Amino acid sequence: MMAAFIVAIRGTSWQAMLLGISAAISHSFIIWALAALALRYGSQWNAETTAPYFHLASAAIVAGLAIWMLWRTRRDVKAAAAHEHHDHGQNETRLIQTSRGIVELSVFEDGVPPVFRLVFSTHGEAFVPDASSVAIVTPGGTDSYSAQFSVRSKA
Repeated sequence: MMAAFIVAIRGTSWQAMLLGISAAISHSFIIWALAALALRYGSQWNAETTAPYFHLASAAIVAGLAIWMLWRTRRDVKAAAAHEHHDHGQNETRLIQTSRGIVELSVFEDGVPPVFRLVFSTHGEAFVPDASSVAIVTPGGTDSYSAQFSVRSKA
Protein backbone atom coordinates (compact mmCIF):
# COMPACT_ATOMS: atom_id res chain seq x y z
CA MET A 1 0.00 0.00 0.00
CA MET A 2 2.88 2.37 0.73
CA ALA A 3 4.40 1.65 -2.69
CA ALA A 4 1.03 2.37 -4.31
CA PHE A 5 0.89 5.68 -2.46
CA ILE A 6 4.36 6.69 -3.72
CA VAL A 7 3.29 5.81 -7.26
CA ALA A 8 0.00 7.70 -6.87
CA ILE A 9 1.71 10.92 -5.78
CA ARG A 10 4.48 10.42 -8.36
CA GLY A 11 7.06 10.42 -5.60
CA THR A 12 10.78 10.61 -6.12
CA SER A 13 13.20 7.80 -5.39
CA TRP A 14 14.39 9.77 -2.34
CA GLN A 15 10.81 9.81 -1.00
CA ALA A 16 10.48 6.07 -1.70
CA MET A 17 13.72 5.40 0.17
CA LEU A 18 12.58 7.49 3.16
CA LEU A 19 9.23 5.70 3.14
CA GLY A 20 10.97 2.32 3.15
CA ILE A 21 13.25 3.29 6.03
CA SER A 22 10.38 4.75 8.06
CA ALA A 23 8.28 1.63 7.35
CA ALA A 24 11.09 -0.63 8.58
CA ILE A 25 11.64 1.42 11.75
CA SER A 26 7.93 1.74 12.56
CA HIS A 27 7.38 -1.96 11.89
CA SER A 28 10.19 -2.83 14.30
CA PHE A 29 8.79 -0.54 17.02
CA ILE A 30 5.29 -1.95 16.62
CA ILE A 31 6.58 -5.54 16.87
CA TRP A 32 8.56 -4.67 20.03
CA ALA A 33 5.49 -2.96 21.54
CA LEU A 34 3.26 -5.94 20.71
CA ALA A 35 5.86 -8.31 22.17
CA ALA A 36 6.00 -6.26 25.39
CA LEU A 37 2.20 -6.22 25.62
CA ALA A 38 2.06 -9.96 24.96
CA LEU A 39 4.61 -10.66 27.70
CA ARG A 40 2.74 -8.47 30.17
CA TYR A 41 -0.89 -9.37 29.33
CA GLY A 42 -0.57 -12.40 27.07
CA SER A 43 -1.48 -14.93 29.70
CA GLN A 44 -4.86 -13.18 30.13
CA TRP A 45 -5.74 -13.15 26.42
CA ASN A 46 -7.23 -15.95 24.46
CA ALA A 47 -6.00 -15.86 20.83
CA GLU A 48 -9.25 -17.28 19.50
CA THR A 49 -11.33 -14.47 21.03
CA THR A 50 -8.95 -11.53 20.40
CA ALA A 51 -7.87 -12.36 16.83
CA PRO A 52 -11.17 -11.25 15.21
CA TYR A 53 -10.88 -7.83 16.91
CA PHE A 54 -7.34 -7.38 15.58
CA HIS A 55 -8.56 -8.36 12.12
CA LEU A 56 -11.39 -5.81 12.30
CA ALA A 57 -9.03 -3.07 13.52
CA SER A 58 -6.57 -3.84 10.72
CA ALA A 59 -9.35 -3.83 8.13
CA ALA A 60 -10.65 -0.48 9.42
CA ILE A 61 -7.16 1.06 9.22
CA VAL A 62 -6.57 -0.23 5.68
CA ALA A 63 -10.02 0.91 4.51
CA GLY A 64 -9.52 4.34 6.11
CA LEU A 65 -6.17 4.79 4.39
CA ALA A 66 -7.63 3.67 1.06
CA ILE A 67 -10.49 6.16 1.36
CA TRP A 68 -8.08 8.94 2.32
CA MET A 69 -5.78 8.14 -0.63
CA LEU A 70 -8.73 8.05 -3.04
CA TRP A 71 -10.04 11.38 -1.71
CA ARG A 72 -6.60 13.01 -1.96
CA THR A 73 -5.95 11.68 -5.45
CA ARG A 74 -9.36 12.86 -6.70
CA ARG A 75 -8.82 16.28 -5.09
CA ASP A 76 -5.39 16.62 -6.74
CA VAL A 77 -6.76 15.52 -10.12
CA LYS A 78 -9.58 18.06 -9.88
CA ALA A 79 -7.11 20.80 -8.91
CA ALA A 80 -4.81 19.89 -11.80
CA ALA A 81 -7.75 19.87 -14.23
CA ALA A 82 -8.77 23.33 -13.05
CA HIS A 83 -5.28 24.65 -13.83
CA GLU A 84 -4.79 22.68 -17.03
CA HIS A 85 -4.49 24.60 -20.25
CA HIS A 86 -6.71 22.97 -22.86
CA ASP A 87 -5.42 25.15 -25.68
CA HIS A 88 -1.76 24.16 -25.87
CA GLY A 89 -0.27 25.38 -29.08
CA GLN A 90 -2.55 28.42 -29.04
CA ASN A 91 -1.74 31.98 -28.14
CA GLU A 92 -2.12 33.01 -24.53
CA THR A 93 -2.22 36.47 -22.93
CA ARG A 94 -1.83 37.32 -19.23
CA LEU A 95 -2.10 40.62 -17.40
CA ILE A 96 0.45 41.06 -14.61
CA GLN A 97 0.14 43.83 -12.01
CA THR A 98 3.54 45.32 -11.06
CA SER A 99 4.66 48.23 -8.92
CA ARG A 100 5.09 50.39 -12.06
CA GLY A 101 1.85 49.41 -13.77
CA ILE A 102 0.39 46.58 -15.81
CA VAL A 103 2.37 44.25 -18.06
CA GLU A 104 0.53 42.36 -20.79
CA LEU A 105 2.42 39.13 -21.49
CA SER A 106 1.51 37.30 -24.70
CA VAL A 107 2.92 33.91 -25.60
CA PHE A 108 2.77 32.63 -29.17
CA GLU A 109 3.71 28.99 -29.67
CA ASP A 110 1.97 27.55 -32.72
CA GLY A 111 4.37 24.78 -33.75
CA VAL A 112 7.45 26.87 -32.97
CA PRO A 113 9.49 27.68 -29.87
CA PRO A 114 7.64 30.21 -27.69
CA VAL A 115 7.70 33.86 -28.70
CA PHE A 116 6.99 36.36 -25.91
CA ARG A 117 5.53 39.85 -26.34
CA LEU A 118 5.39 42.37 -23.50
CA VAL A 119 3.32 45.55 -23.46
CA PHE A 120 3.81 47.92 -20.51
CA SER A 121 1.28 50.52 -19.36
CA THR A 122 0.66 52.77 -16.38
CA HIS A 123 -2.79 54.29 -15.88
CA GLY A 124 -3.67 53.43 -19.49
CA GLU A 125 -0.52 55.10 -20.90
CA ALA A 126 2.04 52.88 -22.60
CA PHE A 127 5.69 53.19 -21.62
CA VAL A 128 8.95 51.55 -22.63
CA PRO A 129 11.15 50.38 -19.75
CA ASP A 130 14.90 49.93 -19.95
CA ALA A 131 15.32 46.62 -21.83
CA SER A 132 18.12 45.53 -19.46
CA SER A 133 15.65 45.57 -16.55
CA VAL A 134 13.24 43.14 -18.24
CA ALA A 135 13.67 39.37 -18.14
CA ILE A 136 11.42 36.39 -18.77
CA VAL A 137 12.26 33.29 -16.75
CA THR A 138 10.34 30.12 -17.55
CA PRO A 139 10.13 27.39 -14.89
CA GLY A 140 10.99 23.75 -15.48
CA GLY A 141 12.00 21.98 -18.62
CA THR A 142 15.44 21.27 -19.97
CA ASP A 143 14.97 22.84 -23.40
CA SER A 144 16.83 26.05 -23.99
CA TYR A 145 15.50 28.56 -26.47
CA SER A 146 17.37 31.35 -28.15
CA ALA A 147 14.87 34.14 -27.76
CA GLN A 148 14.69 37.40 -29.63
CA PHE A 149 13.33 40.05 -27.31
CA SER A 150 12.08 43.49 -28.13
CA VAL A 151 10.24 46.06 -26.03
CA ARG A 152 7.87 48.50 -27.68
CA SER A 153 4.98 50.61 -26.61
CA LYS A 154 1.40 49.68 -27.45
CA ALA A 155 0.36 51.48 -30.60
